[in-house]
Amino acid sequence: MSLAGTNRKTATGFTGARIEMVLRETVERRATERLSAFHYP
Repeated sequence: MSLAGTNRKTATGFTGARIEMVLRETVERRATERLSAFHYP
C-alpha cells in the first residue's frame, strides 16, 4: 500500500516536472524569437 502511494506521488512529480520543463522551453523560445525580431527587424 505504501509503495503504491509512493509510486503514484513519484509519477505525479515526474509529470509535473516534465510539464514545467516544456513550459520553460516554450517561454525561452518565445523570448528568443522576440529578441531576435527586435534586434534584427
